[in-house]
Amino acid sequence: MNVWLIIWVCLLTAVLLTGYIMTQNKRTDGLKGQLEGSMVIIQGNSLWPISPVYIPYTAIHSTLIDCLIKYESGGRINAVGKANEKGILQFKDATFKMFCVDKYGLGKNIWNPLTQRQCADNMIGDGLSFHWSTLSLCD
Repeated sequence: MNVWLIIWVCLLTAVLLTGYIMTQNKRTDGLKGQLEGSMVIIQGNSLWPISPVYIPYTAIHSTLIDCLIKYESGGRINAVGKANEKGILQFKDATFKMFCVDKYGLGKNIWNPLTQRQCADNMIGDGLSFHWSTLSLCD
């Protein structure tokens, strides 16, 4: 058998294996299942494109969250409340940090509406819906 063919096959296998291993060391950007970066094999080079798996986040309590958004901020992303609550779901800084950042490991950007929705969904699932004063309007 040709020695150059064996060397070529070994190198190709090494490159593909390296790409696979690098995709296993992935990071998330705060939203569960969404990966940072896209085609990672060797920086700038790719013999075989490998796209990371993308699993979209689906809110379980989306109807309730939509209602809370309606009464909390009217859907305004940059809304600021009287007690300095922020965003579409009017999170206070301390509440956002305690639950969204520390407990659920979501992004630190309090203004991100997707992060706020996911955090609210997690909080509602954990029985913490009492944090929204407009909850009674949504029953």
